[in-house]
Amino acid sequence: RGRRSRRRHRAGRPDALNFPHAPHLKNRTVMTTRRDILARIAGPLESLYGAHEARQIALTVVSDRTGIQPAALLADPGAPLDLPDLARLVAELAAGRPVQYVLGAAEFCGLRIGVREGVLIPRPETEELVLRIASEHRAARSILDVGTGSGCIALALKSLLPDAAVTGADLSPEALAVARGNAAALGLDVAFVR
Repeated sequence: RGRRSRRRHRAGRPDALNFPHAPHLKNRTVMTTRRDILARIAGPLESLYGAHEARQIALTVVSDRTGIQPAALLADPGAPLDLPDLARLVAELAAGRPVQYVLGAAEFCGLRIGVREGVLIPRPETEELVLRIASEHRAARSILDVGTGSGCIALALKSLLPDAAVTGADLSPEALAVARGNAAALGLDVAFVR
C-alpha cells in the first residue's frame, strides 16, 4: 500500500510538459542526466554500428563536448547534464558522418588533431607507425612527411623527437591550412609547404 501511494504521488506530480494548467512550471526545463544524453546519442547509432560501438561513440562525443572523462560519465550516470547542440550532433552522427568530423578533431599520439572533410582521419595503425619511427630513429635530424594532410604524423614526430627539423608537404592548400592550424594550436614548430 505504501509503495502504491508513492508511485501515484510521483506519477501525479505536476510537470509543465504533462500539466499545462500549472503555469508556475511553464518555463521549467526537465532535468537531463548523463545517462539520458548518452542514450539519446547511442540509440540512433545502434543500427549503424551496433550497441557497443554506438555507446563508445556517445561517450566520446559527450566527453569531448563537456570535458568530463568517460569513466566519470559512467561513474555518476544520474548527474544532471546539458548538451546544447545535442540534436545537431545526433543528426550528423545518425547520417553516418564520422565522429571525428562531427567533433572536428581526433586523438593521435596523445595530441588533439583538428580534422575536417578534405583531410583524412588519423588511423590507429598510423599511430603505431609513428611510435615505431620515433623509437627506432631517436637521433633523426630531419623528417619529411609527404602528403601530410592534417599534419598528424609530422606533429606527432615533432612532439616525440623535439630536436628534429620536421617538414610536412601537401598539394592541397586546404590540408595545409588544417595542418598549420594544428601546429599553432599545439605550439609545435613544424614547417608545412606545398
